Amino acid sequence: MEEWNSAFAKIEKDQLFYIFEVLILSYDALKQDEKNLFLDIVCFFKGEDLDFVKRIANACGFSADRGIRSLTEKSLVTISNNIIEVHASLQDMVEEIIGHRHQEPGQRSRLWDPEQVHHIFKYNSGTEAVEGIFLDLSKVKDIELRPEAFTRMSNLRLLKLYAPSYHESCKLEKLVELHMPYSNIEELWKGIQGLPRSIHMLNALTYLSLDDCSKFEELPEIFESMARLKSLRLRGTAIQELPLSISHLVGLKTLSLDMCRNLKFLPDINSTLKWLETLSLSGCEKIEKLPRVAGLSSLVELNLSGCCNLLQIPTDIGSLASLSNLSLKGSKIVKIPASIKNLSRLYRLDLTDCTGLEFLPELPPFLQYLYATNCISLEIVSSSKVVLTSHNVTEDRRNNLDNIQLFDFTGCLDLDQESCKNIVVDAQIRIHHMAKLSRKLSRSVTVCFPGNEIPDFFVHRTDGSFISMKLSPGWCNDRFLGFALCVVAEFKGRALEDFRLQCGLKVNNGNIRKQ
Repeated sequence: MEEWNSAFAKIEKDQLFYIFEVLILSYDALKQDEKNLFLDIVCFFKGEDLDFVKRIANACGFSADRGIRSLTEKSLVTISNNIIEVHASLQDMVEEIIGHRHQEPGQRSRLWDPEQVHHIFKYNSGTEAVEGIFLDLSKVKDIELRPEAFTRMSNLRLLKLYAPSYHESCKLEKLVELHMPYSNIEELWKGIQGLPRSIHMLNALTYLSLDDCSKFEELPEIFESMARLKSLRLRGTAIQELPLSISHLVGLKTLSLDMCRNLKFLPDINSTLKWLETLSLSGCEKIEKLPRVAGLSSLVELNLSGCCNLLQIPTDIGSLASLSNLSLKGSKIVKIPASIKNLSRLYRLDLTDCTGLEFLPELPPFLQYLYATNCISLEIVSSSKVVLTSHNVTEDRRNNLDNIQLFDFTGCLDLDQESCKNIVVDAQIRIHHMAKLSRKLSRSVTVCFPGNEIPDFFVHRTDGSFISMKLSPGWCNDRFLGFALCVVAEFKGRALEDFRLQCGLKVNNGNIRKQ
């Protein structure tokens, strides 16, 4: 038995050694920036949100998208539900790489062990080798941070000092990011020692998150300009209004107010937040209208889904030259402003469950996704033929087109005959445009709408699920663009998500290509 146990132990050791060697080979194949990114992730960012890790990595000068893609391809990290994960076996390998067990703490590139971090701060032993320090303040006592402790750490780029509860001895004037999700905080800054008397005095702050602080009711006044704050997240808070002084957040790029169910209106941010890229008000049930938006020239995403009392959107929305994603899902809007056709960068428009929507104007020329599912009051859909035929697709625009375009009007049972005709004509133009752009790529346009007839331009017709046609000799030449298919299907109470259409093309040589 002892011999067997010894043999099994040797096999297990050999397997672990083999795995270690494979992982080392994968690591050695990385570029230097990718190696640094990998070490940062294993040491500091396991289990963190992918977008957060990307933001930090890009700030460090790494190409986060390319680097993380390379790490996943080599199985060094995995992404699950937008969380970045690392296998436990990689921790030992990384500790060997950075000399965690063999060098003095001040000679190691990354430090997270409380005793070792305390050592370098106490004895000023940090060197230029140190690139990152993460310290849980609740695990050390009587730590004193002196400027001279950082003098020799000239390559330090990551420093995170944190605690499960607020550490009163910390001075926060140089705070860069403040995350306080799910806390019981009711207001800033009263009752908290160490914080300045006003938020604007946190002049290094770039990111503030109070997400799901359900007792937080009022954002304090901002008395001076804050150019560095890029992201303000107040999702799920109890705020009823934002101060007019939010206009002082002149560098803001993201404003998240999702699920703020007590929020009644937004102040005028039209002329001040010119760098704002994302404005999200999903689930703000008491919002009935928005202020003017024409000055938000950098706005890329506007999320108004679940604003179930929103009756209208600003007529100047057509001035948002950068807008690419607009969601009005579940709102009470009756019509869309005609100026929407001017949104040349809009690629996604979500009108799902807008049960009061009656009229849809001309749509932008490069729209790729339109969700108008269950717009039960929709009667009129304008033709976008003029807009579609008057815009040329540039090479840059061609490269940014998705492989699939979808225009979904299922459940819109009140559409008049002219609107159905407009949908079909627009579909023809979009299909032809996409076909011309896709000679060497697999791309498609899908249009769904209520009806029981095949449009006239489909020459070959049949009942059932099979159709046969005779093609002229030499049909597959440089002029051939593709096939357009139309199917009339009865759902019998099933949702569109449960419906799948699989098409096969069989040609003379017997090959079948499924799309």
